[in-house]
Amino acid sequence: FGPIRWMAPESIRKKEYSSKSDVWSFGIVLWEILNRKVPWPDKDIIEVAMMIRETGCSPPISEETPSLFASIMSSC
Repeated sequence: FGPIRWMAPESIRKKEYSSKSDVWSFGIVLWEILNRKVPWPDKDIIEVAMMIRETGCSPPISEETPSLFASIMSSC
């Protein structure tokens, strides 16, 4: 299926991959590096897949995140 926690909504919904889905994944990897944990560690993979697929949600950006990184993640 793929690395669900890092996949863009369109990749989960329609198996579409592009530079846009790569940018989404980059934003998630940046979030992971800054937070030192996997996205949504308390949720099982099916729940994460449904959240991303249905709402396009991404992990919350902490207020402690440096503004430059927060801006980059938001743009992704």
